[in-house]
Amino acid sequence: VCTDSGEAKTNQEIIQAFKDASDALTQGACDQVLSMVQINIEPLLVLPLIQGTMSLAVLISSDSVDAGTTDYSLGAAFAFAWSILPLINSADSASGDLIRANMNFQLTDKPIKDGLDAVLGAVKSGV
Repeated sequence: VCTDSGEAKTNQEIIQAFKDASDALTQGACDQVLSMVQINIEPLLVLPLIQGTMSLAVLISSDSVDAGTTDYSLGAAFAFAWSILPLINSADSASGDLIRANMNFQLTDKPIKDGLDAVLGAVKSGV
């Protein structure tokens, strides 16, 4: 969702959350900052990681990348997917296993072997 100026609303929320945490630190409210990070900042920072994982899965799937490729998008997709696996696993370990199996790219396996719908469904189930 974008604001009237075209900026992502989530980006504005992240920036404001960091400013609020910085203000709390300046005021010496260190104990308050931890809860601010956990409640306000972490959930917002996960969103771009989820979007990146899904976007790269779509890209790789639509490009029909074959086994043995060294396309840069595989490395990026791996990094994004691994960044959200702890979150996915905590909610639904079967979804985490499916994402791991499909986004752990090997030169001998076709990327996203179970199909795009399975990977996107696993991300959805895990979050």
